[in-house]
Amino acid sequence: MGGILYTKLKEEGYVVYRRSAHRNKLIRLIDILYFVLFKKNKYDIILLQTFSNLAFLNDFFVTLFTGILKKPTVSTIHGGAFIEFYTKFPKFTAYVLNKSAILTSPSHFLCNHLNAHGHKVRYIPNFIEIHKFPYNWKPINSPDLLWVRAFTDIYKPEMAIKLVARLKTIYPQVKLTMVGPDMGKMNTCKDLIKSLDLSDNIVLTGKIPNNDLNKYYATHSVYINTTSYESFGVALVEAACSGIPVVTTEVGEIPFMWQNNEDMLLVKDNDEDDFFEKVKMLLINKELQMKLSQNARLKAENYSWDNVKYQWKELI
Repeated sequence: MGGILYTKLKEEGYVVYRRSAHRNKLIRLIDILYFVLFKKNKYDIILLQTFSNLAFLNDFFVTLFTGILKKPTVSTIHGGAFIEFYTKFPKFTAYVLNKSAILTSPSHFLCNHLNAHGHKVRYIPNFIEIHKFPYNWKPINSPDLLWVRAFTDIYKPEMAIKLVARLKTIYPQVKLTMVGPDMGKMNTCKDLIKSLDLSDNIVLTGKIPNNDLNKYYATHSVYINTTSYESFGVALVEAACSGIPVVTTEVGEIPFMWQNNEDMLLVKDNDEDDFFEKVKMLLINKELQMKLSQNARLKAENYSWDNVKYQWKELI
């Protein structure tokens, strides 16, 4: 989201510098700090994308030096696991957050938690480029499911695979496309697919460019989201914008943004039976499909850049 915010602010006429493109964490930190320390005439405000765990160390060092240089910092807090990180390291996390002039988050879930601990966090939602995700709802004629996340524990890719195994007993031709990079679980998922005899039912694409996602939303009938954490869910908004009905776990920010049986079907976290029943119900109920699709599209329009940009302009 930081990259697209950078682009949009430049389009609005602001002079914006972006750091850093390096994948190596140490080199990235050095590059950021060098820019902060020695390019100090080229910026007035530091915009930080704040995440938990090791990535949070970047914020510690950046806010340390921007405090010395008396440059205002805006920290935008992301990540469904941030609350666990804060709970584990409350004093350190609070110390770093308090060094920012303004705290924002795209998550009511995170805002509520941090505000209860004495931080003043402003809600500014993430946004999508709506024109890239045209509305394309059509009645479901075949169960072609789509899953878009990284292959890692918190997103529970195995849950999606087991769902297909159960649906196959009713719909032998059921298909699932799983889109996302490997972050440790890809081989486990491949083994599970093979053991459940689903090689003809499931396709793993690996990571694809975000600009290509609209093609997948347009050619699949149900979007499934099995995550255990969610601080906003950009992919959910993109899917909603495209018109593909969504079944998702009701974790983190999701129940703050979406209403069960109105714009999405919400499932208890880690409840495979509930997930199966909700998908099965959706596949046979065309009125429900249309209602979810239309209502979700209307809500997704609230998260366009044209709506969100005024909050960033006011903040700056």
